[in-house]
Amino acid sequence: MPSAAPSDKAHYEISFYPVMMNEWPIGEKKIALVNGVANVAVTFMIKDHTAKQTRVWVRLCTGCRYAKEPVGLENLNPRGEDNDPHERTRVVGDILPGPIYPPVDLQVIPPPGSTAFMIGMEIGCDNCEPVTDKFKTLLVDIEQ
Repeated sequence: MPSAAPSDKAHYEISFYPVMMNEWPIGEKKIALVNGVANVAVTFMIKDHTAKQTRVWVRLCTGCRYAKEPVGLENLNPRGEDNDPHERTRVVGDILPGPIYPPVDLQVIPPPGSTAFMIGMEIGCDNCEPVTDKFKTLLVDIEQ
């Protein structure tokens, strides 16, 4: 994606949802499994400048699986050889800084016997830092 002048860069933070602004961001949450599935809602906020031509990626931990395909997220190769069973994306366009983005609801099956798992998010836009392989992460502690 094209690079913008440093003063025009948009940045982002991720969080679990729901969240009150005085709690922003929530990076770790305890969640009970229901029939082996963790129902998790994640969100993000753009900071500093409008993020132009924004795309969001969500990545589950290795060993995690989607119990159900997340609404509004796309698996780029649903049947192809390069299918990544852990990563989904959404094109969201221009986003103003400040408001919390509507939550993305995920139904996750964690690895058997795990006590916690991670969810990663990456935001890319025309005036954001370049997209890397280093997603920001949220930690889900499984309620025993």
